[in-house]
Amino acid sequence: MIIKAGPNHNVQVSRNIRQVLLSVKESEPGSVPLFGACYGDGDDMGQILKKELVGIQILVGRQFWKFVSSDPDCYDKIVAIASETGGSYRDPEIGTLEEAARRKSAESELKKIYGDRDEFWKNLLGDIA
Repeated sequence: MIIKAGPNHNVQVSRNIRQVLLSVKESEPGSVPLFGACYGDGDDMGQILKKELVGIQILVGRQFWKFVSSDPDCYDKIVAIASETGGSYRDPEIGTLEEAARRKSAESELKKIYGDRDEFWKNLLGDIA
């Protein structure tokens, strides 16, 4: 089994995953190759990964956590823990995870409008002037 955090990967990573899973299947003929992604669902899987993993069992998000835990509610429990932690844990430098996510989102929106790095300040100050 190969476990990745999420369901999207580039061509090279997707090919490497396929190669590793198939080489294990070749060396252990009774084994079942399995790809697991910790979050998302089948619709979230990138087309590149879907193409590379044809014929390989894929478990994503809720299915993955049910498989590894034998608990059909495991995914919901993990999400609840993450949500609680995201709202209550406070890092001295970044604040709560929710606050950091809001800042990151705002930063992303500003970069869409004003560009990145050197362009950002030039464009922002140009709008103000």
